[in-house]
Amino acid sequence: MLAEQRLITIASPAGRAIRHKNDWSMLVLVDTRYQSAKIHSKLPSWIGKSLVMTQSFGQAIKTASQFFASKKEG
Repeated sequence: MLAEQRLITIASPAGRAIRHKNDWSMLVLVDTRYQSAKIHSKLPSWIGKSLVMTQSFGQAIKTASQFFASKKEG
């Protein structure tokens, strides 16, 4: 139960960052536990379907940069 409450706590502020269809935000979860399929299944679907896992923090930063660059272009 506690783990599920934490996941809700994570999702709540991420949802607040998105106010309309042209808003974009990123939630960075820096914890190996988020690689677990058990945890994925408990995330809200709108987070789970966009989840990207990287092997290093440097890769995460690169992926984040690419994400926001693609939104500027679009």
